[in-house]
Amino acid sequence: MTGKKSTLYEQLIERQKGAHLSGYHYESCWFAHAIFEDRTSSIMANSADGTGSKMFISDKIAEIEGRRNATVAKVINGKPVRKNGRKVKKPKWPNLQTLEEATISGLKDWVTDRNTLVHKLAIGKITMSEADKIAKKQSLEGLDLTREICSAARRVKKYSLLD
Repeated sequence: MTGKKSTLYEQLIERQKGAHLSGYHYESCWFAHAIFEDRTSSIMANSADGTGSKMFISDKIAEIEGRRNATVAKVINGKPVRKNGRKVKKPKWPNLQTLEEATISGLKDWVTDRNTLVHKLAIGKITMSEADKIAKKQSLEGLDLTREICSAARRVKKYSLLD
């Protein structure tokens, strides 16, 4: 990470923590969402063709999940490797194997829950006290996911440099 980027992240994470500790849970979620948007863009950029920065976060998560599970035939000397008559598969993007399924699943759930909360608030389908409870839970989960997704993005970048 560049110095500017590092400083930005330190500020966003500190503000996210500060907002949570001060009881500003909606603001904490907002910071978490901004971090998740950027980190998923980084994962996309370091896993293949650099696309993804203009996608919605839910689309980026689905794309990352698809890329993580994608395989290609293992080839040696231009010929597919076979075992028991079947082509041997290998991960298409090996650096994405460093992403834990639980992190992807947790991020997907967090984004879905956050979007549900926002839409329910917008159309008045939830009381403010219910929304506050959900936002507090989202804020706490967001703190944990921030650590996980930032670490995951660093691992993906590190292993993409080794390829």
